[in-house]
Amino acid sequence: MNRHTLLLLISISILVIVVSVLTNFNKYVVVCDSLELQVIDGDTFRWHNKKVRIYGIDTLELTKQKKWVLHYIDKKNYSCLKYYSYRAKEVLENIFNNYCIKIEFLGHDKYGRILARVYNCTGNICTDIGEYLVLNGLAISFGDTYKYAERFARRRNLGFWSCN
Repeated sequence: MNRHTLLLLISISILVIVVSVLTNFNKYVVVCDSLELQVIDGDTFRWHNKKVRIYGIDTLELTKQKKWVLHYIDKKNYSCLKYYSYRAKEVLENIFNNYCIKIEFLGHDKYGRILARVYNCTGNICTDIGEYLVLNGLAISFGDTYKYAERFARRRNLGFWSCN
């Protein structure tokens, strides 16, 4: 291998390393100022005027008919469901106000919202907020992301799973 080929390979290797570091750098952000985050509902918030949807979960929402519904469960006690919808939002607000938040960007959904895994962090320990909401019966798993957590909450009648 001649000198020019070796220099070219080293240069390409360095370029690949730099590009991979730069592209991974923007995949997440840590936010410790709750004023940067505005909770919309239990699974959506604003960050720098951009809507962010917590990946893998769905929480109760108020429809245009003013009924609280969750498409994946057959529950009729709307006042109970309404309570847990507000509770999911309160829990998210409480977490944002008391912890540093790590937002891991995954892409965009069909509505243009940022999809992200969101963690509350204390020191080196981070807890997945989506998983926490599902485990406590405040959200359902959207897809298979947190199915184990949903089964746990459902079997124990936690959160909205307790609504009759």
